[in-house]
Amino acid sequence: MTRRISLSLLTVAAMFSMSCDNKPKGQVTRCVDVDGRVVVDDKCDQQSPAARGYYGPYPYYRWYYGGSGYGVGQMAGGGSFQPAPELPIYRATSPEGSAILRGGFGQGFTGVGS
Repeated sequence: MTRRISLSLLTVAAMFSMSCDNKPKGQVTRCVDVDGRVVVDDKCDQQSPAARGYYGPYPYYRWYYGGSGYGVGQMAGGGSFQPAPELPIYRATSPEGSAILRGGFGQGFTGVGS
């Protein structure tokens, strides 16, 4: 009986460790407005280079990395305006970014970034 239980636990542990190895690695980014609300990526893509560093009262858009709040209209938080240098960056709207947000390919969406 003890041998059967320990073998089952070992099998479960091995399956869990294999699923963790398949999780995509990277940092997910999305475009936010001056208030930190997620907007479509085109806003960051179309903004002039001179306006990207502007922090005045007029609308500006910046890339926000990690944290939570990835849907358009949601508030982004818990992340940073600076990417982690050791991680590849993927847009939340890309297949790679979506996989990271879901926690892996074929799993349910959790809404939490890496």
